[in-house]
Amino acid sequence: MFSKQYSLTKWGDPPPSDEFFKRVENVRKAMKKSGFDALFAFSDEYRYANVRYLSDFRPVTLNALGGLYTPAMVVITEDDTVIIVPDNQIPFCESFSFIKDIKPWTRELLPELKKLKSNTSIKKIGIEGLEIMPHKIYLQIEESLSGIELQPSKLVAESRCIKSPWEVEMMENAAEVNDLAMSMGVSEIKEGMTEWEISSVIDGVFKSQGCSMTVPNLIGIGPNSAEGGSEISKPSWETRGNRRLRRGDCINIDLAGAVPQGYCGDLCRGMGFGEMTKEYHEIVSIVNKSIDAAIAVAKIGNKAGDIEKISHKVVDDTAYGKYYEHEAFHGIGLEVEEFPFDHEAEIKENMCISIESGIYIPDEMGIRLEDVVVVTKSGPKNLNRAQREIFITP
Repeated sequence: MFSKQYSLTKWGDPPPSDEFFKRVENVRKAMKKSGFDALFAFSDEYRYANVRYLSDFRPVTLNALGGLYTPAMVVITEDDTVIIVPDNQIPFCESFSFIKDIKPWTRELLPELKKLKSNTSIKKIGIEGLEIMPHKIYLQIEESLSGIELQPSKLVAESRCIKSPWEVEMMENAAEVNDLAMSMGVSEIKEGMTEWEISSVIDGVFKSQGCSMTVPNLIGIGPNSAEGGSEISKPSWETRGNRRLRRGDCINIDLAGAVPQGYCGDLCRGMGFGEMTKEYHEIVSIVNKSIDAAIAVAKIGNKAGDIEKISHKVVDDTAYGKYYEHEAFHGIGLEVEEFPFDHEAEIKENMCISIESGIYIPDEMGIRLEDVVVVTKSGPKNLNRAQREIFITP
């Protein structure tokens, strides 16, 4: 079922030989508890985490199925594990996947799924990634498996949120390369630079390290830094223009680079360029207190919502409460934002959580701080070491 093929990288050792076998077995045990006789874990080239988590194969765009869309799916039953990919990706999959049983994904109804219907013991199937699965594919599955109950699943997402020792090491490496990109990016900042130019410097750091960005850098200068409060925030050049840096401007830099094994960092720092106002120094102090308080409650047995409550309470107790509107936490791993999102989720050992706080005064300035922590028996361990209070002298 599994093979061992992996190349060494500068950012960490390959996974232990049984890493992916343990993941599949953990999901299989969870399936039994949930009453699933089989589970489909779906991914595509943009949201690849489910399939990569179970196999280490990442779908990539190779003009699959006559277009730019590349689906992939891992099928787990009581005694078998199969990965289904477009036929032109089978050689690529063979090079990376720890699942050796690879089947072609055809334009028609999925032949491999029809075989499951002949297995009379399969009555209920969980589908992971249903929220990203195209309706057309779901209809193919439904038609192939008429008479079998299909239900949404979160078993893989829940498994992914508890990191193995190797995964924790990868998260530490991801935090390190994001710290490096932040430090080197800040060192290159000069008066007159644009948001694009700052972003390009940071992009170059990630690429020079053999790493990649999971989402575009968010760079906001001056009034654009206040855009960081939006849940649908885009890079500032897509919203308010590509501002040039001037003395007295604040800068927000939000990074989310990943190491080659796919594990993500998420780091944000606000900084002042030149002499800053008294109000800016005040909000820097408040946001620092807010994120420190939030990190402190990321302990085993607490609820994820406790992070949210204390982060906002610190800001709400000042005159700036109305300027902090976004969530204070999210899980992180193979995706920059993953489970847990739910405020009622229990915090468990080896969860990795991105914790943030911010104050954003519209049309004036904003600051956001964000670090990634891993939950340990002795408490939260901050994986980021990037300086918090940054003031650049022109």
